[in-house]
This record gives sequence, C-alpha cells and structure tokens, in this order.
Amino acid sequence: MSQAEDPYTTLCSPPIFFSRNAFDVPAAVRVTDMTWSIMVMQNLSNSRGLSFPCSTYSLSMVLAERVGYWDVDANSVGEDMHMWLKCFFKTECAARTVPIFVPINLTNVQTTGYVSNIYARYVQATRHMNGVADVAYTLKGAFLPKQQNSLDSKSILPSSNKYSNYFSFDNMRDKITVCFHVLEAHMIPCTSGWLMFAAVPVMQFLLFPPQSLLSYITPIENPIVTSEFYATLWNIVKIVTVLLPMPLFGMLAVYENLHRTVDRDLYRKTDSRTWKNIFDYVWLPVAAWLFMTLPSTVACVKRLVKHEDKYVVAEKIFHEQLKSEF
Repeated sequence: MSQAEDPYTTLCSPPIFFSRNAFDVPAAVRVTDMTWSIMVMQNLSNSRGLSFPCSTYSLSMVLAERVGYWDVDANSVGEDMHMWLKCFFKTECAARTVPIFVPINLTNVQTTGYVSNIYARYVQATRHMNGVADVAYTLKGAFLPKQQNSLDSKSILPSSNKYSNYFSFDNMRDKITVCFHVLEAHMIPCTSGWLMFAAVPVMQFLLFPPQSLLSYITPIENPIVTSEFYATLWNIVKIVTVLLPMPLFGMLAVYENLHRTVDRDLYRKTDSRTWKNIFDYVWLPVAAWLFMTLPSTVACVKRLVKHEDKYVVAEKIFHEQLKSEF
C-alpha cells in the first residue's frame, strides 16, 4: 500500500493461475495460458506500482466515481488495462497497483473437440489483442495537454487540488514508463513472431544471395560478408538471441513449482503436473504465433480502418467436482 498516496488511488491485483481444467484442454492452449500467467506475475513485480491488472482486480468505489466509472465504447475492450490507464491519467499519475500475493484460479477455454478448442482459444486471443486501442489512449493521455474536464461530468465528488503537478518530472517519468509498458504489451506480440519467422530467410538472402544477383554484386564486394563491423554485429545478435529466452525459462521453472505446490497443498489434488508435462513446451513456438502474433497483427491492421467487431466470448464448457471438507 505504500506505493499509493492513499487507498483511494489504489487498484489491488492478484496473479492468475490455471489449474481447474488444465488437463482437459490441448497442450497448445495449456502452455499459452501458463505463459500468460507468467507474464502477469512478472508484470506485477514493478517496484513503483506501475503494473496492469489482468482479469481480476478491485478498486474503491471512490476511485471509480472519481474517474467516471468504466468506459463502454469500442476502444475499451481491454477493460482491465484500460481501467487502470484511465485511473492513472485521471488521478494525475497517482493511481498505483498493489499486488495481492494469492493466485486466482481461472479456467482455460474449453469446448468439445480438439480443433474447436484451438479455435476457441484463438477467438479469445483475438478479443484480448483488440486492446491495442489502448496504445493511442495511452499516448494521448501521456503527452496531450490535460483537459479541463478530466473528471467525469457525472462525478458527484468535488475536484481535488491534491494532484496538481501533472507535468512534473516524476509524473512525466511515470507516464513515459507506462507508455513503454503499453507498447511492450501490444507492439512486441505483433512484431516478434514475424521477425523470428523472417530472420532465417533474410539472413540467408544477405549472406548467400541467389545466383541471379551474383552478376550485380560478387561475394567479395558484399559488405555483409566482408565487413568486420557486420561480422561483430552478427555475433552480437546471435548472443542476444541465445540469452533473451533465459528469463522466460527461469519464470517457467518458478511457475512449474508454484503450480505443483498449489495443486498439492491448497487444492489437495491427486493429479498434478509431472515431469512429463515438460513436453507441453514443445508447443510454445506454435502457440506464440497462433495465439499471440497472428491475433495481434489482425487487431493492429483493423485499427487502420473503420471496422467494428462483435464482442465474442470463447466457450468454456467443463465439469468440475467440488469436494466437501465435511
């Protein structure tokens, strides 16, 4: 709670966890939601409280009233992140997230049939990625002059002079940090997959051009091949490529331990994840492209045209037996 000036500028957010029907869905769906959980946990670790809630969060009615409650237009599909951004900008950068270190056990998308389940998860991912509208909302809130009617006209609370340094150094630093986090959340998914997909053919083309181009430039004249600078740059890229996944692998190890501990000690389940489930991660490259890169690319392209989508909720058909403690 120390990250916020008072409880009325605080949003409480727990990490999320998928254990209720994880063994009843395809491995691609399971590993996608596990990775999603990991990213949420990593996001909540921000020391300044500049982290976005995901799926489950709470805030005071005073804060909701102050900012004019939740938006309901087409640009606020990503309701959890959008509400945090709205609270942040309309309290003049005072709103903060306080993590609640109790994971909320959610449900994987589940329907009948393997292919249908994959498609249902794609539908859910498409809805999630429509939150790319928050990029424009964030840039507008961070850099445009503050509007005089920043508090919703319906608010019955008096305007406060407590937050008067909207363009102070600390506030500008926080706003720039939030901009980077929003761009990280939406720009990396729609670009990283394509870059990885194109990296091999592009490098193959640059280092070993087709025979038809050798009449225009010979290998000895190719600066990509002969330049020491490009050779050093290429080695740096290879090293970075190897090191970048390491934090993710570390978080996966933490999550695996957490998942088994919660299943065993909290839910008293007889069946939990075992070493065999390590093979789930074989699906990670496919899941990343299918449930992250492709939906986010589609969402970004749709933002370039006037296109209204239907709000489609993915199916969750599952049966859960509740065990009585008595």
